Amino acid sequence: MDSPLSPQRSLPDSPSSRPGQISKAAFFRAKSPANEAAHDRRVDALKTSGWAFPPESQSPPEPSDESHSDRRPSAHSISPSHGATLGHSPQMPQVPSDGRPNPVTLDRAASQRSFYETPQPGRTDPTGIQGLPSPNGAVGGPSRTGSRTGQSGHRRTTSRAAQLPQPPSAPSDAGFHRDPNELLMTLLAGQAAMDCQGMPVYRWEEVEEWKKELNMLSSRLASQVAKHQREQKILTAAKTLAKLNVGNKRMSKQTVESVEVAEQKAADAEKEMMVLRDRESGLRRRLMEHWAGVMAWEVRRLEFVVKSAEDRAMQAAQEVEELAGLRDVARQAEILESKLDNAQQQLENGSKRIREHEEEARMLKIELNARDAKVSDLEGALADLEEEVKMKRKESAVLEAEIGQQQRRGDELEKMLNGMDTEAGSRVKELESELVHAKEERDRWADEKVKLRESAEDGKMKANMWETAKISAAQALGVAQVENVIDISDGIKKLMNTVKDRDEELKVLKEEMREISLGFEDEMARLAKERDGFRAKVDEMGGRSLDEETVRVKQTEQLETKIRIQTDRLMILENENSSLRKALNETETALQRQKTATPVITASSDNAAKIETLRRELDSQDALMEQIWALLPVTHTRLQTGLIDRNTNKLKDQVVSPSVDIDYEALRLLYSSSPHSNEERYSGPQGIVGKIKLMMEDGQILVERVVRSGKERELLKSNALRAQRLVEEGQANLKTYQRQVDMLESRLKQAAGVEGSSELLAQLSEAREAVLETRRANQQLEKQLAARQEHVERLGEANDILSQRALTLADEMEQEKRVAHARLEREIESLRKQLKASDERVDDERAREQTQRIQLLDELNSLQSEVTRLRAQLRSAQ
Repeated sequence: MDSPLSPQRSLPDSPSSRPGQISKAAFFRAKSPANEAAHDRRVDALKTSGWAFPPESQSPPEPSDESHSDRRPSAHSISPSHGATLGHSPQMPQVPSDGRPNPVTLDRAASQRSFYETPQPGRTDPTGIQGLPSPNGAVGGPSRTGSRTGQSGHRRTTSRAAQLPQPPSAPSDAGFHRDPNELLMTLLAGQAAMDCQGMPVYRWEEVEEWKKELNMLSSRLASQVAKHQREQKILTAAKTLAKLNVGNKRMSKQTVESVEVAEQKAADAEKEMMVLRDRESGLRRRLMEHWAGVMAWEVRRLEFVVKSAEDRAMQAAQEVEELAGLRDVARQAEILESKLDNAQQQLENGSKRIREHEEEARMLKIELNARDAKVSDLEGALADLEEEVKMKRKESAVLEAEIGQQQRRGDELEKMLNGMDTEAGSRVKELESELVHAKEERDRWADEKVKLRESAEDGKMKANMWETAKISAAQALGVAQVENVIDISDGIKKLMNTVKDRDEELKVLKEEMREISLGFEDEMARLAKERDGFRAKVDEMGGRSLDEETVRVKQTEQLETKIRIQTDRLMILENENSSLRKALNETETALQRQKTATPVITASSDNAAKIETLRRELDSQDALMEQIWALLPVTHTRLQTGLIDRNTNKLKDQVVSPSVDIDYEALRLLYSSSPHSNEERYSGPQGIVGKIKLMMEDGQILVERVVRSGKERELLKSNALRAQRLVEEGQANLKTYQRQVDMLESRLKQAAGVEGSSELLAQLSEAREAVLETRRANQQLEKQLAARQEHVERLGEANDILSQRALTLADEMEQEKRVAHARLEREIESLRKQLKASDERVDDERAREQTQRIQLLDELNSLQSEVTRLRAQLRSAQ
């Protein structure tokens, strides 16, 4: 038997069978023998081609002139958005004379109805070869159970193709039982299918792209036509204006130029319009060829479906006739037993498949339980970490209280230093004036020194005269010695007062120099404080840019920010301590120098008390820093947790993934509350900052691991639910199989004689239909399972992509953080250089002041030696 899709099979090539050559009035209403003979020939031709018709006693219904038009639909009016491409309504089943519908006709009508009611434009053969039957019994298309997909696709494409040309539609109440052109339209459909057999069928994506491009080209063509008409109007107006301006040369030249420009624009617009029209016509031709090929393929598929249905009906009729002609009940029983064996074999196969599904579900449950256990372990570890975080919060609260106290003390010191700064400023001004005054005094002192030398020489002369006078007076008085007590005592008192005034001035000058040095030290401390404040602001700006995705991450970041602020405060206090300690040492050195240089000048009681207070505060801060160091974890123990690669001494690449194992016991011991003072020595504030950064890094890693483990747990739960649903569906199908087998066995027991043969045949047909339905259900379940597995794979790929993207974003954030850190380090380095330069300037000032101080001391020593010499002269003079 030839295939209905073979190219050799075609309709009769008679003049009466060609489309467009048969009129309705001549074919249906004429009662001449020639027309009836032509009608019989066409019916015979359709019967030989596989179409089913009612018995000859059944006359066709009377035609109606209002249901159809004599016009033949053109190829350009075909659209995939309409199901009635052939120009008529779906065929209704015809009823024979006995009142029962013909099953073959019903099957054919249902097939045509499913085709016309659920159009599927652009549908191609799922097997990849047009014209070959698919596993579900149709030719190159989906089964009837999958028609909903075609309906949804048709609804999606209806709005896109609404602007395309639409074919003429039949009235809504027109049917084949009222349609007079059934045979004509059948012949037209067959002829069109044969004519369009070589038409290409393109892919769905290409057709959709062509539709979109056609809509776009239509709008562009409309706008281009309007533009061309506008240019033509402009050209006409320019030509008219040129005719009017023929007498005016200047205006005529301008109008000629405008006419040329308008002609060029009109030619360009016309050229572009023709290009768009050619492109639009090409797209329409491709779409029409595609739609014609699709319609031809569908007509051939329907013919194949009808033919296969007729074959099945004929086979069923032959089986019934064979079974009805059997006389031996034993042979019928053997046939039934063989059928039952086949059904049992199919049942066993279904049971085996169900058991396989159950085994897969059991394995999934085992894997889910293992993942749940792992998640519970992670939750326990998370609880431990939360407890540790709470302990760290308590410790941070204690540290905050202590830091608050230190801050209050620092504020007091700052107030004290500010007061000293203002006082030092005033004292510097006074000292400058005093230096000027001291220079004047030094000049005056030099003059007085010259005068004293002159007076000393006069004193010698007077002393000689005095000795002569004393001798003469003693001789006159008759005594051994006579002294002028009044003159000598007055000179001595005057000289002693001068020396005392110079000593007081020198003492005040030394005190002012000491205050100036303290003022410079205070200025250095203030610069260090400003530098630390700038660093704290930079760290605070860096802390504000942290991501706050979840509540736990936010809490961890807040804790890290607090720890960082505390670390900065500790560094500030440490810097203040170092500056205070340096100032204290310099003060003590200056005091020692002053004591050695001028033993008479001593430190005041207030300065000694301040120095002692500062020393006690520095000692308490050092003890507090050592306590904080003892509470922090040991660095070398961190290698045992599994977070660090022992070869590179850096974090592992995939340490944030829950699949990477880490040692939680070592992590718990690392962050235990027991002090670690005996394991590692205190290395200063920088060591504390490094350990706190490591703690923050470990906290971020653990939070990321917990978040990813939660996502994996949700994914496993969803997979387990899907597997459970599959198992339930398989169990329901197994119960259905068992009920069908029980029903078959009970009916087989009832079929004991020839009288029940018809019932056995009916039961056998029902069993066969049930088996077919079961097979279809199994196929649907397998398709659903494959679709779900594919969906799960897509979800896995999407999850991997998202994970990769998250890692990439984390790397980018880390890179940006490194860049910002490097930039801040450069700024801090520049500030350090500036501070170093200022320190060098201060040292230079101190050196100059020290040089001046030494010069003053040398002058003072020279003056003291001169005073001593004068005293010796006075004593000798006395």
